[in-house]
Amino acid sequence: MIWKETDHREGPLFPDAPCVEYTMNRTEWYKASDPNAQSAPEELFVFRPSEPVELAKQFANPEERDARELQGKQAPAVKLGAKDGQVVSLVTFRGKPVLLDFWATWCAPCVESLPAVEKLYSEMADKGLVLLSIDEGEDVETVTKFLAKRKQSWPNYHLTEEIADAFPAHGIPYFVLVDASGKVVYSKEGVDDAGLRAAVARLGPEFVGASETSKPFAKP
Repeated sequence: MIWKETDHREGPLFPDAPCVEYTMNRTEWYKASDPNAQSAPEELFVFRPSEPVELAKQFANPEERDARELQGKQAPAVKLGAKDGQVVSLVTFRGKPVLLDFWATWCAPCVESLPAVEKLYSEMADKGLVLLSIDEGEDVETVTKFLAKRKQSWPNYHLTEEIADAFPAHGIPYFVLVDASGKVVYSKEGVDDAGLRAAVARLGPEFVGASETSKPFAKP
């Protein structure tokens, strides 16, 4: 058994002399066993881990796993910054349930989910539900124009390094529901209107009506 490794490189020889180029080809041969042998040593095909291992029955999506692990824990005490420079701590909303919606204007599922999010908020705002959106990876002007066109009725903040480090790695849309005590009761990426509504309904008797699933998402 032989292992062959090849390496091909080409380009300018010196940064200040781009017209002077070079080409390099390299081949390395590594002998793992006698190629003339009738059979290879059995130990070549035996895996001996250095530490105790466990057979994985299923490989989970690491981002999805991390998002679920946030449930049951206290929400990160991050500071949220708006386009006008106003900064507010997530802790200041303690005493009311808070729904965080991580999104972006370039994210089609995020935009398509907005009508359902708006409907849920319109039904539960007078019950005490607070909705805060956090846009990811966008310039202020793009987000401002988008929200002005939609006449969004809840505050929007911008993703910062502090917020990104405090929450699990995730895709968007990503929803985090925090109860009045500051504990995360729902943490999931993707669109799941029924699941989110069920989580809101469990916040207390005044939120029971949230369990009624809204109509299918309508593109704005």
